[in-house]
Amino acid sequence: MRGAEYTFPQLLRAINDVVDAVVGEGIANYRVYAAELQNLFLPGELRALDEFGVPTPLINRLSSYLPIDDIEASRRQLANPSQQIRNALSAFEIELLMRGMG
Repeated sequence: MRGAEYTFPQLLRAINDVVDAVVGEGIANYRVYAAELQNLFLPGELRALDEFGVPTPLINRLSSYLPIDDIEASRRQLANPSQQIRNALSAFEIELLMRGMG
């Protein structure tokens, strides 16, 4: 996963620079894909939840319940999950979430 987050996006940006120099600027744009890949295709600031111990698959599953541009509000919601969030998860996932946020 670390290669997908760092190495491969850097490579895509480098390829984009070469294409811009050889073919012309704007012909290909891999930068958007590289940025999305670096964030593991998670919306807004939710990628940062991984650094607080929330596994990426859970972030993906819960992204529709969380404010994507306010990481602190997302953390508060996950620390004290609503019934809607609890219903979206198994007992094991809730335990995993509580350990990550605790």
